[in-house]
Amino acid sequence: ARSGSVKRVVNVTAWDARELFGHSDRLDYLQHFQSRATQAFSAADNARLATYVRAHTDANDRIFVFGMAAGAYFSSGRLPASRFLFVYPAVSNMVDRPDFRADTLADELTRTAPRYIVLQRSSGDSFTGWRAREAFTAPPLVALLRSYTQETEIGDFVLYRRNGGHP
Repeated sequence: ARSGSVKRVVNVTAWDARELFGHSDRLDYLQHFQSRATQAFSAADNARLATYVRAHTDANDRIFVFGMAAGAYFSSGRLPASRFLFVYPAVSNMVDRPDFRADTLADELTRTAPRYIVLQRSSGDSFTGWRAREAFTAPPLVALLRSYTQETEIGDFVLYRRNGGHP
């Protein structure tokens, strides 16, 4: 009780009940679920991202989230443009194999030509110190992004849209 846990349980239960019975706005409800210290996670931003991607892509378009928000693929109904659902393994050299390098990921994304590449700015790994924003500036990825234009920002997400038509 001194830690505030009881109050939080009551508040969360009330939020859930209002959402369950249709007495709250979906995005207002989701706004309760986010990182406290940073923008590393926001359920409302994830929902906004999925809505935006659905509205601005065709069902067969692929996307790639450069971060750790793999739920964006499922929520938007769009397939990932890489075999990696989140980017950390692909660019961190966590496995000593050529498959786990930024240049390999850039080559794969060049082949699959996602409609959007989405940078999740605050995404990172506190154990290793890896940060999406820093890895996003690797030369092979910078070269890939020459075929993209920054279109918009949604919370912590920056959306880059592929220039021109479908490949």
